[in-house]
Amino acid sequence: MAPELMDTFKNSSGWTFIFSGSVLLVIFLIVFPVFLIAQAIYQYRNARTLEQTGTLTTGAILEKWVDSSDGQPIYHVLYKYRRSIKALQVVSESVFQKLQCKQSIDVLHLENAPHISRLNFN
Repeated sequence: MAPELMDTFKNSSGWTFIFSGSVLLVIFLIVFPVFLIAQAIYQYRNARTLEQTGTLTTGAILEKWVDSSDGQPIYHVLYKYRRSIKALQVVSESVFQKLQCKQSIDVLHLENAPHISRLNFN
């Protein structure tokens, strides 16, 4: 170790820095997975509520495009419903090929939380 570094760790502030960093890392490693699990539960509950009590309305396809992740295409569709609410959904390639911009489409949404929606292909 370099002499300057040794002098830093000889006093207590160097060890305090290492200890604080370690504590923060442990807190992150505990809290982050809990956050991911809570987010998954929230999304699952929204999807289930949408299926059970969702309301159909008419929307329109605004835009569609393809991105790539790890060499695999991801098909995005941007749609609008209830005058001004815009939403984005990832769809399969076959659905993507069938959709056209400015096409009318059924949208399933929650009446009490209209920002929760999905395209309805039934």
